[in-house]
Amino acid sequence: MRKIALLFAISICLNGFGQTHKDSLRFLQDVAHLYDLNFTEAETDSLQGSILQAKTIYQRMHRELPKNDLAFPFAFNPAPYGFSIPTKQQKLVWDLPLNVSAPKDKNELAFYTVTQLASLIKNKKITSVQLTTFFLDRLKKWGDTLECVITLTEDLAMQQAKAADAELKKGIYRGPLHGIPYGLKDLFAVKGYKTTWGTRPYMNQVIDEDSYVYTQLKNAGAVLCAKLSLGSLAFDNRWFGGFTRN
Repeated sequence: MRKIALLFAISICLNGFGQTHKDSLRFLQDVAHLYDLNFTEAETDSLQGSILQAKTIYQRMHRELPKNDLAFPFAFNPAPYGFSIPTKQQKLVWDLPLNVSAPKDKNELAFYTVTQLASLIKNKKITSVQLTTFFLDRLKKWGDTLECVITLTEDLAMQQAKAADAELKKGIYRGPLHGIPYGLKDLFAVKGYKTTWGTRPYMNQVIDEDSYVYTQLKNAGAVLCAKLSLGSLAFDNRWFGGFTRN
């Protein structure tokens, strides 16, 4: 919260920036000290772009202010006039491709679409365990290079993949995400695993509950292989382990 307050405060003071880049960085560092915060020159340089963006946003917000006699709306309704929102869920029909073959070179699976993979699983041309193992191996091989993996959820993934295969053998098919491996941004909580939000102060945080997004994906039969990197606090593209590219 202090950093957010700092962002707002600096945005207001931006007109006081010096003429040189160095002066601007020193100004930001001086204002940060007022909030008992210390940034290196590199951190301040990264922060400056966001501050200037905030300045532009504030200027745009105050360009045209509503008139004082304009009443506030009682509710926000984005629907066009006369449009009625359906109240009943219609049956979903997923048109999965029928003639999908497993590739001779399994590495080609990395470039299959979700619907193609779903077709392979539904028609039992590949198992969820096989597909999950394939993607876990790729995450292990390329995760550090791409700086995209915060936590590998291998045990959970294999457990969910085996369950998906067992259900399919019993004739239970949950839909196109059944048995499909995926990665979840580390913004979403999963019981038993860290939820870091991509920021160093929370890199060991464990939230003992499942997020709604994860719960919905789990109920659809999807297989969680990893919690993926995101910019610190879902902002920008820097996280405590590097540069997020996904």
